[in-house]
Amino acid sequence: VGTMSVMLGLSFMACGFGMGGSEDQSHVAIWCGGLAVLGMCIFRVGFSFSLSPLPYIMTAELFPQEVRAVGVAISHMVNWATNALVCQTFPMLDEAMTRSMAANEAHAIIFAVYLGFTFIALAFVIVYLPETRGVRLEDVKA
Repeated sequence: VGTMSVMLGLSFMACGFGMGGSEDQSHVAIWCGGLAVLGMCIFRVGFSFSLSPLPYIMTAELFPQEVRAVGVAISHMVNWATNALVCQTFPMLDEAMTRSMAANEAHAIIFAVYLGFTFIALAFVIVYLPETRGVRLEDVKA
């Protein structure tokens, strides 16, 4: 449910930016801006309850006791590195894309790409992440 709301929020942001009206159509621009802000709020709430805590909760459960400390440390390092990558690439992509198209279109494409990556993450979680409900911590195998 949480990841689906992340995807819904990203869809709203992509649509809000993509359908943004011109200055002649200020009423359209207001509604599209509102849609983008609503999408951001839905994204933030959904992310906070699903993908945001997932690395911290699951890494402590999935690694065997013998390598848990090292596994968790490496997982958290990779998580923070990918967070930094996303934070660094957005302004660069935005600047590069707005040279050849309108800013609204560039933002819509960027958020649509993020939506695609979220879909891939959801598929990965569904296929590869084991269910640990009711399983003792010592019995979980990664």
